[in-house]
Amino acid sequence: MVEKLSISQLFVQGKTYYDQEDYQSALRAFYKVWIQLPKPENHQQNAGQILTFIGSTYFKLQRYQPAIEALRRALACKDNSCKLLTLLRLGQCLLEEGQEYQGRTYLQRAYRIGGAQVFDQEDSKYKKAIIDLVA
Repeated sequence: MVEKLSISQLFVQGKTYYDQEDYQSALRAFYKVWIQLPKPENHQQNAGQILTFIGSTYFKLQRYQPAIEALRRALACKDNSCKLLTLLRLGQCLLEEGQEYQGRTYLQRAYRIGGAQVFDQEDSKYKKAIIDLVA
């Protein structure tokens, strides 16, 4: 008999896969978490965090449209402990999709919350995209 993992165990598993850059496995784990949440999902505790990691995983897979959808839903959640990452990834995805104005707006919001260090581990093109807005 296969043991069913709890929501928190699945989330930790997803983060482990994510940290190991096994993004396909991470995405599967995060979606397993999502489908276990009671309806309506986006009113549940940690829904914003789960959606942010789904979006961030899609970003890492260079699948920007589904990332944008997940990240926009994450912003609409009441409880989003990952708002900074949500804004950063949404801005990055929008830039990658050629939506420069919106992308820059979200990147600027991320910068205002987290400062320049938010961009330290990211491709320099994202910080350069807003340099005129934050100088």
